[in-house]
Amino acid sequence: MSERTRAAVARAVAELGYVPNQAARALAGSRADAIALVIPEAEARLFAEPYFLDLIRGVSAELADADKQLLLTLVRSERERQRFEQYLAAQRVDGVLLASVHGDDPLPDRVGELGLRSS
Repeated sequence: MSERTRAAVARAVAELGYVPNQAARALAGSRADAIALVIPEAEARLFAEPYFLDLIRGVSAELADADKQLLLTLVRSERERQRFEQYLAAQRVDGVLLASVHGDDPLPDRVGELGLRSS
């Protein structure tokens, strides 16, 4: 790009108050810029235990610092699990954080099968 063109673009950006659209930039780069925090627990337990609130606050703060979006997902039933797996298969998140997963939960294996990073 020529210096003249670069200067013209910079002027237009300044005059229009342009702000880049993060969603569009993520699509162009084949990224969602979002991380899913999945908690397969009932609301009663989720809101009764301070651990979960601290976890959500901490993850949210770290992702915000990294310019990533947090997708908080509660998976409480098989139907919700299937719907979330479809969401993952559509590559709407870049990674998955699994919290409070029980031993017989198939979600960790499914996340791996879909080629996503999980922690």
